[in-house]
Amino acid sequence: MPEEQPDKSDAPRPGGQGVPAAPPDGGTSEDRGVIPLEPKAEDAIPTARPATRAPTGPTSERGSILHLASDACPNCAQPMEDAAVVCMSCGYDLKANRVIAPTTGMVEVEPTRPGDARPEFVRPGGTPKVVGALGGIVLATAGVSAGFAAPTGSGWVVTGAMVVLAVYSGILHTATGVAAVWCASKYVGERFTRIDLVAARMLLAFATFVLVLNLPVHLPYEWLDKGVKLLAAVGVYFLMLMALFRRDRRVSLVLLGMHAGIWVFVQIGVLLGVVLQSMANQPAGKP
Repeated sequence: MPEEQPDKSDAPRPGGQGVPAAPPDGGTSEDRGVIPLEPKAEDAIPTARPATRAPTGPTSERGSILHLASDACPNCAQPMEDAAVVCMSCGYDLKANRVIAPTTGMVEVEPTRPGDARPEFVRPGGTPKVVGALGGIVLATAGVSAGFAAPTGSGWVVTGAMVVLAVYSGILHTATGVAAVWCASKYVGERFTRIDLVAARMLLAFATFVLVLNLPVHLPYEWLDKGVKLLAAVGVYFLMLMALFRRDRRVSLVLLGMHAGIWVFVQIGVLLGVVLQSMANQPAGKP
């Protein structure tokens, strides 16, 4: 009778451990009770990467000699802000790659007053030299016009005196016009600045007034001639104030009224001087 052969599936392998037979349904190694030597990809435990500092400079500067590997200044090793360009301790400039020498000194600054917050009365526009040059040309033209407007038969002395009087009047009332601008600025509660520009504008405006007042055009009656020229000169002067100072009608009327009041005050002083001089020249005992 032949001997029974032992089942080779239960025979021990080298190492003294047996391997169970594969299940009949073709399962996996876990079903057979075998522990795999390497874990599966989906079962791997993720590992954290060390955090790195993002570069703060432009992309084109990465990798240059000015790129910092830490937050310390490369010159003095003092800490710096992330987006800092200049070290506040030693003055090292990361972009220029050099130490900036600090400037020392004292700058005098005028103290700020509460009134400085007010708007300026003089609106910007034009330069004093250009506006003043135009005013001088118009005033010279007004003097020549006053010479031509002299009465017929007047000598050179009278004609020259009228020319000088017209120019003198323009210069004198340019100064009174500056005073009128100051008074108007105080009235409306605004700051008075740029006296050079104010003087140039007033010279041009009042020179136009003198030119219209001394046009060599005569009307039939003297009172009518002077009245029409005076009204025309005042109207043109008012329009010049609005155009040069760039203010509305109300403020321009205030400025015109201030200048007219100062002009009358000066004329009264001149007339009083003439009267007193004439009285002083009279012999004693005569009325």
